Amino acid sequence: MKISRVSQAVMAASLVGSAMTPAFSAQLEEVMVTAQKRVQSVQDIPISISAVSGDAMRENLVTDIFDLRAVVPALEVRAVDPPSQGTSFAIRGLGTSVFNMGFEPTVATFIDGVYRSRSGLVSGSDLVDMARVEVLKGPQGTLFGKNSTGGVVSFYTNPPVLDETSGHVELSYEEYNTVRANGVINFPLMQGKAAARITGSIASGDGQVDNKANGNEIHDRDRWNIRGQFLFEPTQDLSIKLSADYAELDEACCTPLRYENDPRTGAVNRPLAESIGSTIIDPADIDDMDVALNIDPSLEAEDVGASLDINWSFGGVTLTSITAWRDYEDEGIKDNDFTGVDVLRSVQSLPEVSLFSQELRLAGTAENFLQGLDWTVGAYYAEEDIELINDFIWGQQGVITSNAKAYGANFEQSGETMAVFAHGILALTDRLSLTAGLRYTSDEKDGSLRNEHPLVEVPFPPFMIPAVFPLPVVYDYDADVDDSATTGTLSLQYDLSDDVMTYVSYSTGFKSGGISMTRDAAGALLGFTPAGPIGPFPSVDPTFDKETAESFEAGVKSTLLGGSMRLNAAVWYTEFDDLQVQVLNPDGSFAVTNVEGAESYGIEVDGDYSANDYLTFNASVQWVDATYADDVGGLTTPIPVGGENLPFVSDWTGSVGFVFDAPITDSLNGFVSGNMFARSSYLADPDPALDRKQDGYELYSLRAGVRTTDDSWEVAAWCRNCTDERVVNSQFQIPFDGALFFPHSTTWSHVGAPRIMGITGTYRF
Repeated sequence: MKISRVSQAVMAASLVGSAMTPAFSAQLEEVMVTAQKRVQSVQDIPISISAVSGDAMRENLVTDIFDLRAVVPALEVRAVDPPSQGTSFAIRGLGTSVFNMGFEPTVATFIDGVYRSRSGLVSGSDLVDMARVEVLKGPQGTLFGKNSTGGVVSFYTNPPVLDETSGHVELSYEEYNTVRANGVINFPLMQGKAAARITGSIASGDGQVDNKANGNEIHDRDRWNIRGQFLFEPTQDLSIKLSADYAELDEACCTPLRYENDPRTGAVNRPLAESIGSTIIDPADIDDMDVALNIDPSLEAEDVGASLDINWSFGGVTLTSITAWRDYEDEGIKDNDFTGVDVLRSVQSLPEVSLFSQELRLAGTAENFLQGLDWTVGAYYAEEDIELINDFIWGQQGVITSNAKAYGANFEQSGETMAVFAHGILALTDRLSLTAGLRYTSDEKDGSLRNEHPLVEVPFPPFMIPAVFPLPVVYDYDADVDDSATTGTLSLQYDLSDDVMTYVSYSTGFKSGGISMTRDAAGALLGFTPAGPIGPFPSVDPTFDKETAESFEAGVKSTLLGGSMRLNAAVWYTEFDDLQVQVLNPDGSFAVTNVEGAESYGIEVDGDYSANDYLTFNASVQWVDATYADDVGGLTTPIPVGGENLPFVSDWTGSVGFVFDAPITDSLNGFVSGNMFARSSYLADPDPALDRKQDGYELYSLRAGVRTTDDSWEVAAWCRNCTDERVVNSQFQIPFDGALFFPHSTTWSHVGAPRIMGITGTYRF
């Protein structure tokens, strides 16, 4: 099912309906970004960028990364559990969709210029005191600390402000008895040469999903974070900013819902569940938001980091140094059979994801040679260490034993990245300019897996067998990867007028290969069938190759109607080679490999329009065709998927929004804002051959309230997903339902959040 005709008409009308614009339209505020490591108007940069201000995030109810899709339709946020490993971004249909810490993201994530090595590590913190979010589309192979093949999502927090004491306190109450609070204080120091800014937030609330097996609620909220920044500017040529943050999370998270049951579910699992006082969900209905788990899932996470950002101008050039360190750890417990029968549970922990990085840049403008050349050169270095521990434990209804460890898997991985780069913008004429960049990157990784396979005694006849039965016994591994690549960008920009710019660009990206951090990455040593054990089998290589991309793009950026309208459009073609993929096989094992390739092409149009001083509109629409290369074989079945659509990609996505803010009295303003996000149908399973689809849908949000004219007080009521649309983000199957050794069709789904309504009060000073 595609987006409704009404939705398509609304989005089209919002983009082209300026023909009858009244003469009193107000000018839009210029959007400034740092996408090319220099402050520029978004309208002057020859790549496709979506920039969302902090005000726009508040108006569109963007509180975490999962809400970003409403304001940037070209951006997907893919999520499975646990969020730290299973959350990732995708742009133009291209992105990583795995829960495997060995995979680097196709779309890279940065916060205040610092790379986050796994996008999911930002999923547990709310977005508070944000200046803007910049979404760069297509390969970014030159300027960013870590290469990306699909794009970049950069978050920028509000920095300290000299000579100003200011801040805010905000309190919200919303459905599921959830309370959120956040606050900011900015204060000057050292006679205006320094300032500090402290930001904090906390959220606590009941769960959105009912566990019918024990009466508890899961998918709750219990998190907090704090961030401190200190800015020192002793002279106009030197700026030093020290930042540190800490976040903590302790929630009953996360689990999928039953989407469709195997016909044998009731006959096989119901009596087993009832024998231990449990239950199963039959028939399956994701609208009910119910599960039946013997143990509630839990996730405890701790995230801490610091960075030092120094900018020193001398002799007509600016030296920038960004030094950063971050350490993340979590522990999750979940019912791995999901069934209500007590078969299998897991304890999975990330004792360490540690990243140190150092970036140096030197930038300036040529005076004697190639006058008008705006240049940047730099170097980047990073070290990353990951430790992952998986313990799987049989429940009291385990196949051959109960409450004993089935197996343990201990992973360690270390990586080192080094890169040098150069980037320049040269004005060839008053209207024609050339942008070029080049980067050389070298990545080295080494990793290991050590498995524990405890033995248990079987009484009939008495002998010792691996406790992992009927799952396979797998190989340990020691592996390493060494990759390098040269990537870059080249674009030509021509200004048709002061307000209309056109461009064509070519860019390449590179993502290094890696080592799969799944238990069965090196293959099964010994398997089990109803007829008995089979094997030994030969081991397999746990590594996968690097992924590369090249992209062509052409676009136009325009500021029209005296500055009251921005209208931008772009077309692109992107080709991936050796696309890195992971899929879940029906037997519960994982397939990690490189497929021959994929391609994405399409068109996007987005615009903003200020009708007058009180009313503004925004709209964005994207059409994309993203498919596997023609010669790609089967992923989890023998059925080839060459030419098939990539998973999780809609042909059409779009959004329409408005903000109305006008005086009610001399001291009071009223405001209302709304947003509709819509997308057409998409494949909900990583393997297109399984043909599991989510129909197209539309999500609505609305916010209305009053504020004082001096902006000191504000009260707003709001709803997100106002129509309570139930959306399947991803689907999969597991072997612990129906019959263990025979085909099954129970489908599980990770489902989006239900409708949330709330009220928020804000005091600013």
